[in-house]
Amino acid sequence: MSALAHRRRRSAGARRGHVLVEAMASGAILFWALGGLAAGLLAGSKLIGTAAADRAATNAVAGQVERLRSLPVSHPAWAAGTTDAGVPGHPTWNLFTTVVDELDVDAGVPLPLTYKHAVITITYGTSTYSTEAYK
Repeated sequence: MSALAHRRRRSAGARRGHVLVEAMASGAILFWALGGLAAGLLAGSKLIGTAAADRAATNAVAGQVERLRSLPVSHPAWAAGTTDAGVPGHPTWNLFTTVVDELDVDAGVPLPLTYKHAVITITYGTSTYSTEAYK
């Protein structure tokens, strides 16, 4: 075998080695990018789940506030004290309604102003949301 043929054979093998290294480097970069994409999708999915739970909790509290506002003051739902109600579809959530009779002696002249003050609180997972209603 001549020296020229040996050189050609060697340079063809060197070229194949270069292509293999480049392909492996490209594959590593591709897998790294796909790993980042997968991590982003998982984080986004978790955030969507949290947002959906927050929305459902806010809707449950708003529904209870509207229910109380629609009832007359004489209704048992406006009786002073704390009640615990479940949230349909969410057995681990707690919806507390605390009603207090308020007396404001400075507001009503000559008679004091009396009203009902309700605090509606929902606990779900590690979160809590609360709002108030007056009647």
